[in-house]
Amino acid sequence: MAEVVSEKRILKPSLLGLKAGEVLDFVILGSHVEHDNGLLYLPVGVSVCGEMLLNKGRKTAFVEALGHDSDAWVNSRFRAVVVSVLNPETRESVLSFQIIPDSVRAGVC
Repeated sequence: MAEVVSEKRILKPSLLGLKAGEVLDFVILGSHVEHDNGLLYLPVGVSVCGEMLLNKGRKTAFVEALGHDSDAWVNSRFRAVVVSVLNPETRESVLSFQIIPDSVRAGVC
């Protein structure tokens, strides 16, 4: 796949030059990691590799399709659409990824 830009790069649509409405295919590259802040980070790949933040809604999409063991998520695939959301801290409109729950599929490798 593509290069790993940095171990802790959070993928954001704005960093990838994406616009609202664009849909991307992702592959899960490893197990999620829970950080001290309580957020979960999931290593994923698209045209570049990085991490996707998993809030409760995003995590639920994976758990319902793939089970609780994130080790078993590796090589699974999913699609996400770029949407405009309100940043709760800054109150600004920003682009974010919304996982398409029906697209989450177990890996074949």
